[in-house]
Amino acid sequence: MLNKLTDYFFRPIDAASIAVFRIGFGFVMFADAIGHLGFVDLDSMYVTPVLFFKYYGFEWVPVLREGVYWVYGVSAIASLGLMFGWHYRLSAAIVAICNAAIFLQDQAQYLNHLYLLILFSSLMVFVPAHRYWSLDAKRRPNIASDTLPTWCLILLIVQLEIILIYAGLVKINPDWLQLEPLASWLAKRQAMPLVGQLFVDPTAVAIAAYGVIALHLVGAPLLLFKRTRLYVIGVYACFHTLNHFVFDIGVFPWVTLFASLLCFSPDWPRQFWAKLRRLPYHAPQLTPIALPGTQVKTAITLSVCAWLVFQTLVPARNLLYQGEVAWNEGGHRFSWRMKLRSKQGSATFYVKDPVSGKQWKFNPRPILNRRQNFKMPCQPDMIWQMAQYVQKIWAPQQLSVKNAEVTVRSHCRLNYRKLAMFIDPKVDLTKVPRDLGNNEWVLPLTQPLKPKHLPDWFPVSH
Repeated sequence: MLNKLTDYFFRPIDAASIAVFRIGFGFVMFADAIGHLGFVDLDSMYVTPVLFFKYYGFEWVPVLREGVYWVYGVSAIASLGLMFGWHYRLSAAIVAICNAAIFLQDQAQYLNHLYLLILFSSLMVFVPAHRYWSLDAKRRPNIASDTLPTWCLILLIVQLEIILIYAGLVKINPDWLQLEPLASWLAKRQAMPLVGQLFVDPTAVAIAAYGVIALHLVGAPLLLFKRTRLYVIGVYACFHTLNHFVFDIGVFPWVTLFASLLCFSPDWPRQFWAKLRRLPYHAPQLTPIALPGTQVKTAITLSVCAWLVFQTLVPARNLLYQGEVAWNEGGHRFSWRMKLRSKQGSATFYVKDPVSGKQWKFNPRPILNRRQNFKMPCQPDMIWQMAQYVQKIWAPQQLSVKNAEVTVRSHCRLNYRKLAMFIDPKVDLTKVPRDLGNNEWVLPLTQPLKPKHLPDWFPVSH
């Protein structure tokens, strides 16, 4: 079986579609970097904060502060190298490292689309997309080839399918099936031209909520079939365009839409160009690729399979946690749980001197930026990090208290429920370890959902 899979993975295919993806992806990365440099307040996000909330296992990542401008600038230049295929592998690696460095600065800035960019730019380091229609191929004719092994296409397409299918699976949850928080979000955008009135029509919202699930769970697999992929691409194009104007989700729609073109025949750019010129299309005679040795081919096959299995399992890790993921955050990140919940809350920390018994109140709002203040009260890991900051830095400097006990009163609202207590106020957070397991000090969700935007015919409304 492994031999058959290896033979399939190394069948030659037209390199045109992957070359076009390289060009388009590089352009999106360049536009994203320039957009951040020119239109995003990077100072408030990465320069001025007193505290940065680090990801578990990545506490060692240095704080960039003003260096973030240099990182985005280097990423923009490297993105052009990726786009034009100039020192391609180095450019792709630089893009991936730059975006990872920015991504790992602060948990409060977590975005699925940035994680997506890191994944695809990392994969491009290994996919030899510079062998065709690139400056590298012109300056180094020995690497030039109009064919690539099939595994390059399989790797990118299956990665895309994993993302799209999980984006549908995660929406099969009680809140989304009762149209929250989508109905409340759309109701706030009813002034939007042309489609705004549909946003307050309960039936239209119900069709949208359930249609998104169908689009991902049915549409994503249909991208793999010749008879249906063009229609699905058309629906995805409308869906992503509407998302771009309704929600602030960065370049995610354009990357996924452009990557979807990989599902077409590998020579689709040639066919498209022929149609534009109104010429008959004749598939060119492709040059056979030079194959590596048996051991190398087997190693590549196993590596591709291992990566795809890993990417399939990571988003499913929330099954290992108890309780509602949207509430306790167990396995939420890196799981393609996009536009699934609305959370607001507040957190006040209480500092106690274990020697004198005196107690003080600490309000974190003045030392956090706007997004940190919005995210922290409903994120257990960020609350834990804030408690460590209070004990190790704030209490010794402001109160001359060492080894202070720190508790928190945090209240959170999920998907427009009533506010509920989020963290056990009796737990000294400085005494509990930081880990990826179930945090028993996070209280369970008890507030029921009471959706306000259900159609009259909807079963739950009765």
